[in-house]
Amino acid sequence: MPTSATTAAPSWSLVGGRAECHGPGVAATIDLDRPLGGISTLPRDPAGGDHVLGIDLRGDGRRSEQWTRGSDLTAVYETDDARRLRATAMWRLAGDAERSAARSPAACWELVLSAQTSLLASDSSIAVVSDIAAATVAWFDSRGSRFAPEPQPWPAANGMVARRPDGTSALVLVHPDDFRSTSVECREGRARISCWLFSTSVEKGVLLRSRVLVAIGPTTAESDWAAALARSFTASAPVLTT
Repeated sequence: MPTSATTAAPSWSLVGGRAECHGPGVAATIDLDRPLGGISTLPRDPAGGDHVLGIDLRGDGRRSEQWTRGSDLTAVYETDDARRLRATAMWRLAGDAERSAARSPAACWELVLSAQTSLLASDSSIAVVSDIAAATVAWFDSRGSRFAPEPQPWPAANGMVARRPDGTSALVLVHPDDFRSTSVECREGRARISCWLFSTSVEKGVLLRSRVLVAIGPTTAESDWAAALARSFTASAPVLTT
């Protein structure tokens, strides 16, 4: 009689403060007690692996909750500084629509980040940081009608393409509805890309939410897959729950 084989979808597992996600073409870990490290991928070259979609809380903080749901991993952090900020991070493997738009790049991840405070008002700014082995970085703006990476630093751009020495490129993209500013520091063959989110102030009872996406695909025809993914991500509906 005929048989059929099914392939399990990638999913997260938790062991203490360490999360792992494995599946076809996917291998990544997160140390939940070191949110700045974000998603750690397996090394692809002598420069070491990438660390993408990390969270810079701008000071000490503690992890208060964590849980998994399929390809989603959520952790809640409480800052120990005067801001009294509560940040909720949901790391997720990008959905079929995004992967289809990107023509199935090697990896495609999304971070949904929320912030709120118990104070009457507080500074809410948080950076999402990615540390990538990269030879060069180009900037682009997905809010425009044309995808055109520019070699000159452009803080007003909501997207960057880090061109890696192994023939792949990493796309880092903030959803245009959530964008604030970006900065890039290149040193010793690596690029540290910081995407600043939220306004400078959040009031009690207000929940701020933002999204950042990272994908890795071939440098050849990079404009095609990155532009298609940027358009799909820009048009995607906001996440209503974490």
